[in-house]
Amino acid sequence: MEEEVLLQEAQLVNHQVRQKALCLSKQSLSTTLYAYTSALCDLGAVTHFMHEFYDQNGWPEVDAFQKETSPLYWEIVDAYQNLSNYAKDARIFDSYHPRWQDPAYQQIVKLLKQVEITSRTGDYQITRDMTLVKKAVLCHTIGLSSEILERQESNPSFQSDDESNWNLLLEMWNLYQNNHRGIDVALDSNSKAQYTEEITPLLSYIDKNYSYRNDYERNRYQEKILTR
Repeated sequence: MEEEVLLQEAQLVNHQVRQKALCLSKQSLSTTLYAYTSALCDLGAVTHFMHEFYDQNGWPEVDAFQKETSPLYWEIVDAYQNLSNYAKDARIFDSYHPRWQDPAYQQIVKLLKQVEITSRTGDYQITRDMTLVKKAVLCHTIGLSSEILERQESNPSFQSDDESNWNLLLEMWNLYQNNHRGIDVALDSNSKAQYTEEITPLLSYIDKNYSYRNDYERNRYQEKILTR
């Protein structure tokens, strides 16, 4: 990706973070949830920009940081600092929400934090092949479980009937598990797909809160959730 395009994307993320921080400051402490998970998602995007930049320009030595003059570099640094500050504030706001301790929400946070940490340290294991499969698994897992949590705030008995996304998620999950050694790098033959520990509980959570039409459909879907 060209540096000019990366700069524009980093500037956009930075602008969005400032807008989110402004909105957060106007919220009641007990009315917001998912601000923290949103911040972690944005952190993952910024680390992506960092890796793109350093892959193209070389990773500088520690004592060379202050010598860096690229506008993209400083935009990334500024965005990362803004995001870090926003994430701290968002965590405080989210912690006041009645559902902060909900196991499913905490599992979403756990997954996002693991993705963010591994991205920042260069351990997000993926090759250029089948990139979209892994992204689809992460996005749909977080998206469906977050939707259920959010809808149950106003309707505790809510159950999802989003068949297309639930089916797509499980198809991608099976594809990822069966082919992860071609997607994740530096894994031995006995390793599970990356983030299996964090994803599996969320799949079970979605399963328990999904409105199946009959037992046959339930059993068919549940077979896909089992990890290999």
